[in-house]
Amino acid sequence: MGDLLITYARLMRPRSGEPHMGQSFFESLMPSTAGKSPIRADGIGTGPYGFAAAHRDPLGSTRGFSAGFGLLNGNLDTAGTTQAAALSGGVHWGGWRGQDGKTNIGLGADASLAKVGMPGGGALGPFGWDIGVLTANAAGAANDSTAQLGAQANILEGSATLGNKEHSLRLGGHGNGGAGALWRRRPRPRARAWLWL
Repeated sequence: MGDLLITYARLMRPRSGEPHMGQSFFESLMPSTAGKSPIRADGIGTGPYGFAAAHRDPLGSTRGFSAGFGLLNGNLDTAGTTQAAALSGGVHWGGWRGQDGKTNIGLGADASLAKVGMPGGGALGPFGWDIGVLTANAAGAANDSTAQLGAQANILEGSATLGNKEHSLRLGGHGNGGAGALWRRRPRPRARAWLWL
């Protein structure tokens, strides 16, 4: 029995840069990017882009990878609040930092022919909207506030959002598409409604 405990202790001993007791599973990750990211640090779209990124924890260990491309990408107004992209796609694996700054763990992929939108908090205050044509995405991922597993593809989709990052109401619809959500958990109460065309 003593040999078994010693072997277990050796296996569980953290190596340099590996997660260990007391270290958050969803700790902050920083991407090391090769290529051109779709959005600069100030939120302005960068035009055509292509990138690959390794997401590293504070100790420098790689926790996940991302890659993406976009033929047309940018802002439709001088304030940089309305964003558009065409012929774009991306994939995430392992751990990655999302656009909201949260660390996600799992897998995710998306692609679209065209997308246009204005996130909440811009010129329209807490109101935001988005429209997409020929879109598809799949995800099996979680962060410190949500978890989801599902996939969908749409010929046309659109939604409107009212609220902030903590509390929001999102109404949306899509036509001639399909969606499947096997499991989704959100600890904070949020209202959601979908209009099926």
